[in-house]
Amino acid sequence: MDKIVEIITTLNEDEKADFARFIEQTSAKGQVLVLKLNSLLSSGELKNKEELMFALDGKLKYDAYKALRKRLLASHQRFIALKLIDEDSS
Repeated sequence: MDKIVEIITTLNEDEKADFARFIEQTSAKGQVLVLKLNSLLSSGELKNKEELMFALDGKLKYDAYKALRKRLLASHQRFIALKLIDEDSS
């Protein structure tokens, strides 16, 4: 299974909503596409990367898709790290 899909499936509904708010708070370029890719991957309807690329912008751009996946993975990593820091009681 894909790393990003594994991360997304481990989040509960509250954490998914928190992640969406976390992405909206970061005002970097392309965050709308990050949220869209996240929702497409969490729905599980689209199976291969070609379908995902067409659902995102209607074109086959492998390099842009790979960069978007990297941004999504980095966003999830930052979100989880911040969540762990917030829950740390020390």
